[in-house]
Amino acid sequence: MGLARSEDAWEVILHHWRVLLGGAALGCASMFALHGLSDGTFAWETARALSRAILAWSMILGLLGLAQTRLHYDGPVRRYLTEAIFPYYIAHQTIIVAAGF
Repeated sequence: MGLARSEDAWEVILHHWRVLLGGAALGCASMFALHGLSDGTFAWETARALSRAILAWSMILGLLGLAQTRLHYDGPVRRYLTEAIFPYYIAHQTIIVAAGF
């Protein structure tokens, strides 16, 4: 909720979304590298957890920026898909409830 209403945060996200996605790629690469090099000690596991956190947050913020700058428009395809998704939602909900019984 705080992020959605913070103009300063959105300004930073929209200005740096490419850098954030690059940071996510580096975080992913470092996480895999640390996984292969880890010997299970506290230092290695801490480094791996830090790279996972960098990957997660930079990916989330980078994708928010990408969506806001590149996918924030209206058109006939979006309107059609918005209306078309509702029947699939109802069907999936019904299938889940029926499978639960």
